[in-house]
Amino acid sequence: MPSDDRVATYDELFNMVRETRADLRQLKDNHLHHIEKDISELKVDVVVIKTKLEPIEAFVNNWQQQLLVLFVGAVAVALGVPMMM
Repeated sequence: MPSDDRVATYDELFNMVRETRADLRQLKDNHLHHIEKDISELKVDVVVIKTKLEPIEAFVNNWQQQLLVLFVGAVAVALGVPMMM
């Protein structure tokens, strides 16, 4: 690298650009590796979460069906009792 009081030669500039490109390539490769690792971990976490949520979803669906039956029954009773009198 040239000092502040002289102008860099073409070869020095070319070498600086080449080193900079090599450094950027290495940073990019390292960054992509970490992204790939993080995505793999997220995929595992999503599978675990889905596995844990399946019983909860089944319970909620069952509870909704029971509430619907109770609601329809209550409406039928509410409408049916005055009709019979």
